[in-house]
Amino acid sequence: MPTTARPPAPPSHPDLEIIEAETGFARHIQVDVVRFRHRLFAGGWSGERVFDIIRRGAAVAVLLYDPDRDSIVFVEQFRLAALYGGRSPWQLENVAGLIDTEHETPEEVALREIREESNLEPSGDLIPIQRILPASGTLDEVIWLYCARVDSTNAAGLYGTALDIARRLVPGDGFNIRPDEKTIRLTARGNARIAALSAGLPGLWAIRRAREELVQHALAALHLYRRDVQYIVVNDTVQIVDEYTAAVMLPRMATPSAPPISRVVSFIAEPTPAFSGGTELMIDSVAGAIANPIPLPIRTSTTATNG
Repeated sequence: MPTTARPPAPPSHPDLEIIEAETGFARHIQVDVVRFRHRLFAGGWSGERVFDIIRRGAAVAVLLYDPDRDSIVFVEQFRLAALYGGRSPWQLENVAGLIDTEHETPEEVALREIREESNLEPSGDLIPIQRILPASGTLDEVIWLYCARVDSTNAAGLYGTALDIARRLVPGDGFNIRPDEKTIRLTARGNARIAALSAGLPGLWAIRRAREELVQHALAALHLYRRDVQYIVVNDTVQIVDEYTAAVMLPRMATPSAPPISRVVSFIAEPTPAFSGGTELMIDSVAGAIANPIPLPIRTSTTATNG
């Protein structure tokens, strides 16, 4: 069984004097409290300083790219910290993982994470991109970033595939938008296009009514609603929320009985207008909308009384 790697001590450096280092906290992560001095640009040495260093160690991240479909594959996972940062806790991410065992190279960890998180098999060797330190002021984590070529044909879940197809339909030709009614109506040409684009796909995509409902819900999400406000994704399907009753409009087709822990989503790379802040559509499709304001922390206080 592999041995869990502990964060190593920092190497010596001529511009640094470590006076004392102790572990202040250790559970999922380790925090070291370090007293130190360092050389100054003006010459001489600084006074004693105290920093808290989060010891995460090394990690890998892999950009999964399908050159045949011009697609990037992400994994969607629940991240509690993102909610504290004011974003949706459902985050789209590259495949990633910690190098937390001894005698394992970054490439070996990257290949293992690709297979475990995306269930895809890379074609050819991994392409090194860069080594980065995401937050060098407090975090010792070094991320080895790679690119892997994959076949994303079966990568996306139902929702991801529906979005791929929906983005290839042209308004007025493949579907009509009725904003006052908040409805999308597929045209005969749109139904034919969906059938052609989903040809050969397994499961519900072989059922005409099911595939048309999947794409219709994806079109509504793209053109009429904001994610986590007017629609949600449950069990890998788009579910519209009624704006008057807040009831969820469940699709009529059969869906899996339990939501996945992570979901692979494939986005087709198409020309996008270059706005300084990004379009709401693009931002929502990648990052998700903020569902609710972060609740204020509960504070308790004790009032001192004279006894």
